[in-house]
Amino acid sequence: MPKPNADLSKEENQSDAAGRRAQGEFVRGVSGFRSAIGDAEFPAEPGRYHLFVALNCPWCHRVTLARNILGLQSGVSMDVAFPGRTEKDDPAGENLWEFNPGRIASLTGAPLPECSEETATGEGLRLVQQIYRAEGSDERSVPVLYDKKQQCIVNNESAEIIRMLNAHAGALGSTIVREKGLTFIRTMWICSRRSMP
Repeated sequence: MPKPNADLSKEENQSDAAGRRAQGEFVRGVSGFRSAIGDAEFPAEPGRYHLFVALNCPWCHRVTLARNILGLQSGVSMDVAFPGRTEKDDPAGENLWEFNPGRIASLTGAPLPECSEETATGEGLRLVQQIYRAEGSDERSVPVLYDKKQQCIVNNESAEIIRMLNAHAGALGSTIVREKGLTFIRTMWICSRRSMP
């Protein structure tokens, strides 16, 4: 039985990732941005940090869940990409996360109200890929934790983002009063133990 605060995250095996992807296997790449809120250059402050997410991405889903449970909706802002990625005819290429609140969803025939424009960079960028390119990176995954003050990516590893939000929730502007010693990660571990037979 792992300890409640044990770090169980691991990077996926990257051997022959390109070949495995060509065969249709999903191989999540290694996250290239691994700084942390709480480092000297990234102090915990309300309103400073921003999340770029897509709600149909499981890694983003858990980050947005943590943000909401921790009461950080006003302390950590967020932009939501359209759940369908760009198509082959897009000038930037296919399979890219796009901020396009006016895009029509194929299932509903209407725009999705949760999708937003990109607001954190001040540039109104259309694609998540453009946020990475501004940093000189070829990555294009979500979630992204972004520092609005320094205009740079802090981290793009969901497990680490959750731990940062949890560890610094109060300093980031949480609206939730927590009991001493009770954290999001501890609460989730307790709840998972209660649901097991």
